[in-house]
Order: sequence, then C-alpha cells, then structure tokens
Amino acid sequence: MTDEIWDLYDSNGRPTGKTVTRGEPIERGFRHIVVHMWYIDSRGHSLIQQRNKPDDGTDGLWFVTGGAVLAGETSLGAAVRETKEELGLTLSEGDFTHVRRICPTDDDYILDIWSCRWDGDIDSLRIDPGEVRDVRWATFDEIVEMVDDGPFWTVSADYLSLLGDWSSKMQ
Repeated sequence: MTDEIWDLYDSNGRPTGKTVTRGEPIERGFRHIVVHMWYIDSRGHSLIQQRNKPDDGTDGLWFVTGGAVLAGETSLGAAVRETKEELGLTLSEGDFTHVRRICPTDDDYILDIWSCRWDGDIDSLRIDPGEVRDVRWATFDEIVEMVDDGPFWTVSADYLSLLGDWSSKMQ
C-alpha cells in the first residue's frame, strides 16, 4: 500500500501548492480536506457504519462513510471513491449534494459534508472488512442517542443540528 499524499489548503480552503504525507505533522496554518457522506433513504434513515480500525482509536464506533481527500482529487471525487472503497457502492458525482463546508478554527482539516439519497438494500453492499465491521440504517433520534451513549463517533451539537435539518428535508 502506498502512502496517502494530501494537498494542503489555507484556512479558507484555497490550495497552497503544498502536500503532506498522511501521518506527518501538518504545519500550523495549513489544512487538508476530509469528507463525510450521509446516505439517507426515503424514510429519513441514515446509513451508518461500525468502524473496524483497531489502530486508530475508532474501532467499534459507529459513524458515516468518510475519509481524506487525496492529492489531486476533488472533495466530490473523494466522496465517490470512499463510498466505493468502504461500502462497495458505485455512485456518481451527480448522486451527491454538498451540504456544508466546516473549517474548524483550531484544527488541521476542513470538513466537507456530502449527502446522497439512497434507498438500496444494505445486504447488497460489499463492505471493506479492513475499515468497516457492520452497517445499519438509523433514525436521527437513534443517532443522537448513540452520540450521547458513546458508541457513535463524537460530533458536536452543531454537526447534529445540521444533520437533523438536512435529513428532515430529504424525506
């Protein structure tokens, strides 16, 4: 497996022409882009996945599909790629809607949140066992409860509010 190379951006999301290899420290003032993908079915349920990554502290936690944007790749391209890698689901760029870009002030990343209406059968997914242990549909209320109880990756109240607003519009 080759090392992941990430393009670096300034705090406003403008490319700097610099790159970094995953695992190397990111110089202060620079950021890389991360994507999260929320798949919502016609009932308003979200497709979530249980992580299978003992080496990164997320093992066993539930969350959404996501990952880092690779050098030379667009955020939307990363959403399509990560969907295929983690879930074995082939979608096109036209299937996704950009929900929001979040630029945390005290972190080394920019977060792009993408959404997709998907009413598929989760039994048809070919999950990558190196990254994903399980998948399931969950309501917004179930996700909030999971965040409160700890089996869901820690997210802010603002992030959850954004998800709640968006998932209600998708129904």
